[in-house]
Parts: sequence; structure tokens; C-alpha cells
Amino acid sequence: MSKHNEAEKRLLEKRIRPSFPRLRILEYLLKSREHPGADDVYRALVDDIPTLSKTTVYNALALFEEGCHGRQ
Repeated sequence: MSKHNEAEKRLLEKRIRPSFPRLRILEYLLKSREHPGADDVYRALVDDIPTLSKTTVYNALALFEEGCHGRQ
């Protein structure tokens, strides 16, 4: 399964809308062998997604955390 399909599946399982930025952020996290912070994610993706903001990254990470711990 590709990282894109895996990311989309994970988001849908948690009832999180798989927007383009969320998919790209989650794909990056799934590929990373480190524990990247929000700034690392932003720097890695901003060239590919010029409209990406740090706020979007922080909000996506918070939503992923909520989805992992709160939504069933």
C-alpha cells in the first residue's frame, strides 16, 4: 500500500477529512524515521505546498493527536 493510500485510510478511519495538506503531513510523518516537530514538518513540505502555513501544520498535528486519542 502506498504512503498516500495508507495516510488516506488512516484519516478516514478516524473520521478526519483527508484534505491535501493533511494527507501530505501524515505521509511525511509515516515516512519519517525521526520524531519531527511541527517546524520540521513545515520546512520539509513548504516548497511543495507554497500555501502551507505553520498554523495548518500545528492544527493538523493536533487533529491527528485528537483522532488517535479521542475519536473512536
